[in-house]
Amino acid sequence: MKHQLRNQLLGAGVLTALAVIFLPLIIEEKPPTVKIETVFPEPPKEQYNTPDIPAEIAFKPFEKPVIAEIQPVLEETETAISKQPKIKKQTPPPLPKPVVDKLFEQATPKKIEGLNAWVLQVGSFSNKQNATRLVKKLKKYRLEVFMEKIETSKRTLYRVRVGPEIKKSSMQKIQKRVQKITKIKGRVMHYP
Repeated sequence: MKHQLRNQLLGAGVLTALAVIFLPLIIEEKPPTVKIETVFPEPPKEQYNTPDIPAEIAFKPFEKPVIAEIQPVLEETETAISKQPKIKKQTPPPLPKPVVDKLFEQATPKKIEGLNAWVLQVGSFSNKQNATRLVKKLKKYRLEVFMEKIETSKRTLYRVRVGPEIKKSSMQKIQKRVQKITKIKGRVMHYP
């Protein structure tokens, strides 16, 4: 019984859909056709005669060079240019001191006497600009970052460190955060 009712409803739905699609096509009138005529103007009845130009006149070369007429104009412009005042070169104002030096002053860690602290050494660079770039990147994430200048007999190094923290466990959490930011694991160390 259920199958028969379902088949009847399905058949009625199909017939309704076909009626909705094809009935408008059958009943609808065809649009009227519009006939468009194009009208071209008649060609002119008069014929135009062009006079014949002798070959000697048509291809006659210049007798006077054009440069002779231009020469006085060039002389006038040269004198006008020489009369203009000369512009002196101005030296630009001196540049302000680089921001890199301020990083050392701002990012010096607080030393707590009598307490052992922990820092995370993120990197050691021979190029100061690379170290500065890393410091700025970590400061964007609101981390306590500082840079130390280390003089060796061979070269100067710039250490980038995060911290200090009193608990080693809190520094290890910061280490994981720094690793996500920079893809550098770093090393947890005693400080100072």
